[in-house]
Amino acid sequence: LQQPFGIDVGAFVVVTEDMLFHDAQLCACRSMVLEYFTGQRGRVPDDRVIFQFEHGPEVGHTAKLVEQMRVEIGFPVDDAALYVSGQQSDLVDLYPEFAAYRDIVFLFKWMACWAGNAAPDVRQWTHKDAKLSWKGMDGKMTVRAFGKELKLELPAGMAQPADSSAKKENFFAMLFR
Repeated sequence: LQQPFGIDVGAFVVVTEDMLFHDAQLCACRSMVLEYFTGQRGRVPDDRVIFQFEHGPEVGHTAKLVEQMRVEIGFPVDDAALYVSGQQSDLVDLYPEFAAYRDIVFLFKWMACWAGNAAPDVRQWTHKDAKLSWKGMDGKMTVRAFGKELKLELPAGMAQPADSSAKKENFFAMLFR
């Protein structure tokens, strides 16, 4: 019996847990998002969680999904990072939704978990500037947009060891200051 793949939004839970919402609809929306992903995550084993960008540049368990697809469809053996990044285009040519889902998950997590001063400079950006550019090699991924490499890090409440003095600063916190 094959197990499902899914994503984890634990970092979103941590960075939004103490936000003050000025609108009850925003609070209800957050609750619905968390309810959906918590229910989904409960059905996904830890070794089937994909797109864990907040844990580092490694492809991680996403390699299992790529390997399963590679075997079933007959892609040549190659570094999973090349398939995830789209540099080896077999996967994204046949499944363009894979690249869209990868980008959506990355941006969702990046808005919650950007590393240090990773926020783009305040200026007029175009949609071309915001387009994610992926590179993969040796099981590791890098992504660029807004003229810089984008990095994620776990919120202080999730990092090991937890640093209780660290300030939670992310897109959502900045938006609702």
